[in-house]
Amino acid sequence: MAHLPIAQAACAPAEPDQAKKWLGMLGTIVAGNMPAAEAQMRLKAYVGLMRIPAGMVNREVLDRAGRRFKFFPAYAELAEFVDAERAKLEERARRLRLIAEGPRSSASPVRSVVKSVCAPPSAKPAQIELTDGLGRQQILDYWTARFAGQTPAEARAAAENRGKAEDAAE
Repeated sequence: MAHLPIAQAACAPAEPDQAKKWLGMLGTIVAGNMPAAEAQMRLKAYVGLMRIPAGMVNREVLDRAGRRFKFFPAYAELAEFVDAERAKLEERARRLRLIAEGPRSSASPVRSVVKSVCAPPSAKPAQIELTDGLGRQQILDYWTARFAGQTPAEARAAAENRGKAEDAAE
């Protein structure tokens, strides 16, 4: 799996020069009235404090940042943006790691639920075993109480007759 090492490297901190260049480009595209000296101070401070992931230092993320910020962001705003981008990169790496590890044992509770939900409906509904504690009689009792004593077949027939009557009335 060649993608996993790339995804893991994307989560690692970018080189300070790369981070500084990326922040400088962000400052250029969202520049307001900030004096150059203040911009340089912010760049130096941000690069020293923030651990910008290497996978974030690209045009796509720069474009997202440029669209989000109207002016050069304060530290808290930029940290929030960087954290969100880092979370995306880490989630991608986590998913690729799970794929690379392969299937877990078939005894996994999640896998058994997925198997039961995704299994093809090979059995007829009448053959399905009720496992939630409700018996067939309890379900029929509920149905007849809920639908005014009608059996499912009677309720279906009544609904079809109502539909035919509405069509005839139009």
